[in-house]
Amino acid sequence: MTPLSPAPLPGSTAKVGLLVLGRAGTRWPAGTVPVVPTVEGSLSDNLYLIHWPVPSQGLFVDAWRAMEGIFAAGGARAIGVSNFMQDHLDTLLAETTVVPAVNQIELHPTFQQVAVSAGSRAAGVAVEAYSPLGLGSDLEVTAVTELARKRGATPAQIVLAWHLGAGNIVIPKTMHVDRMRENLAAAEITLSLDEMGTVTALDSSARMGTHPARAAFTQM
Repeated sequence: MTPLSPAPLPGSTAKVGLLVLGRAGTRWPAGTVPVVPTVEGSLSDNLYLIHWPVPSQGLFVDAWRAMEGIFAAGGARAIGVSNFMQDHLDTLLAETTVVPAVNQIELHPTFQQVAVSAGSRAAGVAVEAYSPLGLGSDLEVTAVTELARKRGATPAQIVLAWHLGAGNIVIPKTMHVDRMRENLAAAEITLSLDEMGTVTALDSSARMGTHPARAAFTQM
């Protein structure tokens, strides 16, 4: 993964760079949170995340407290959450001490999660987008392809430039070196206010993944 970041995270020194992510699952036997054994092999990670809150199990606060201990002991440079809706984040902030470095959520032009993004930022939590290209479907939207033609860029670069302009950390996942180079080059593109508005207007609230409020382990 090659994340593009509009601002440095803890453990990061550059606007564009490699960020190693670890994830803590949240499906455990009742009353147990085996986070520490899970991360023993990943203690050099820059950022460690709770991947899903799974609110039906009611254990994400306990998991976060365990991760706070790992963070305090120097076992991770930063800790964060993924797929946390506003109520999950509010609960975490009210009952624990360390503010998550990031909230990694599904976010792309046709699904922008404006309220969750704003709430995260208001709490001092950076917003990190996964599926930032809408699993490829957002690259085929007319507004995006027309902007790409106008700017002499690829549709992917236009969408990534929009993310950076909006202040999102982006994770464009690819195994192809040429696409990695293409993705990194998006950091050199600055969209105008009108161009930003054109992409922002594509929001349709059409989620592609599982809703975090209903997610069960079998859906992850």
